[in-house]
Amino acid sequence: MTALTDWVVEHIRAALRTRAMVPGATYSGYQLAAELGISRSPVRDGLLRLAAIGLIEFTPNRGFRIIQPTETDIAEIYALRIAIEVPAARRAARILASQQGPTSPVGDVHDFILATIGSRQGRRILAQLRDQLLAAPQIPGHGSADHQAIRRALTSYNSEVAGELMRRHLEHAALSRLTIMLDGNPEAAANVWRRVGAPEPAGDAARRRSC
Repeated sequence: MTALTDWVVEHIRAALRTRAMVPGATYSGYQLAAELGISRSPVRDGLLRLAAIGLIEFTPNRGFRIIQPTETDIAEIYALRIAIEVPAARRAARILASQQGPTSPVGDVHDFILATIGSRQGRRILAQLRDQLLAAPQIPGHGSADHQAIRRALTSYNSEVAGELMRRHLEHAALSRLTIMLDGNPEAAANVWRRVGAPEPAGDAARRRSC
């Protein structure tokens, strides 16, 4: 049953990536079970898992709707990711330096970093946050150059550069998604980011803690 439930979850994730399923649209759990050729039980379990992270919500008559995140949701998700992934990138570079390896990070760089520092909970939280973004506007061609730069910083064991590149990468992704949601208005996107998501400068945080 767990394998089938995992399959249902991954099927919906893939459908959102390709937009075979559309944010805001309502779908039938019965039809999904028939499409996949399985019973309704693993479909229900998979939908419950996705509902728990806020990706779908149930509707009357056993249907479900894909929840499209709001502008505030997107800003908050990326602010949380910055809080987790920037210090994690710095720490991963230091760990790789102490181990002298590997020469090239493998797989998804975001997950690789958290795996390198041994953060099981961080990986779980990141996976949930990224799942919520599946229903957000897609960013064509985003990420590959940034990921390569982060990999180079990690393999050269430059912790500060790795952290800064990760911060810039996530902030750019946040602003890109917000701009698409706000009808191509980058100024409105920047205002949302400053209001909700922009991380506080370290010096300001330190001064407030001393008050």
